[in-house]
Amino acid sequence: MKKITSFTIAVFFLFLSFANAQSENDRNLSQIGPKTDKVDLQKYAQVYYVSDNTGIDKKGGGTKNAPFKTITYALNKITNNSEQSPVALLVAGGTYTGTTIEMKPYIDLYGGFNSQNWERDIYSYLTTLDALHQYRVVVAADNCTLDGFKVTNGLAREKGGGILCDDTSPTISNCFITNNYVMEPAPFNYNRIHQKGNNGGGIACLYNAVPVIRNNVFYENKTSIGYGAGISFYGMLRNDAAPQIG
Repeated sequence: MKKITSFTIAVFFLFLSFANAQSENDRNLSQIGPKTDKVDLQKYAQVYYVSDNTGIDKKGGGTKNAPFKTITYALNKITNNSEQSPVALLVAGGTYTGTTIEMKPYIDLYGGFNSQNWERDIYSYLTTLDALHQYRVVVAADNCTLDGFKVTNGLAREKGGGILCDDTSPTISNCFITNNYVMEPAPFNYNRIHQKGNNGGGIACLYNAVPVIRNNVFYENKTSIGYGAGISFYGMLRNDAAPQIG
């Protein structure tokens, strides 16, 4: 009879645990990654609409029937956003380019809508924020949400090619964050070692940033020589934010 050693038993239980973990992951695979969440519009004081295909900026009013055309224009027009008056910005499927989107507090951005009936499906009505390899895609703010977008082709010669959270803590959810890139600092000496690069090809979270990042896909984000091609958390408290003791 073949002798069974304690090592053999340990390996068997290790394999069994791994198999069970794999089986559990397979069962929960449908819960991983972006999904179409229903937006509760009742919690917003105002709701505005954006459609690249059917909207007009200067003549549009940001309504369902007369949406704005660009996200940047809509954000600039909204001035009454506050904790007591939060705003939802619903963005129809399409490709949005032109400039970096600078988010504002208490304005939540939701992509993935049909521009005709404003039903939501982030896969059927893919809403793409495309920087065309020319600029950073998004600068985040506090107390805001970015949900249901493809954030792609961002480029920066500093931290955060796709999304920059600099001392800000947004919610980033149900997004496809792909093909964003941060270059090395300029000037840069390629003949030296131990030089600092730029971090966070997909998302860079700097200093006091504590964002909620959930149910996203990160794919083909890159840094030149920095850390965190997908997500980077960098830095401690800034000097002017350090607590005073005395």
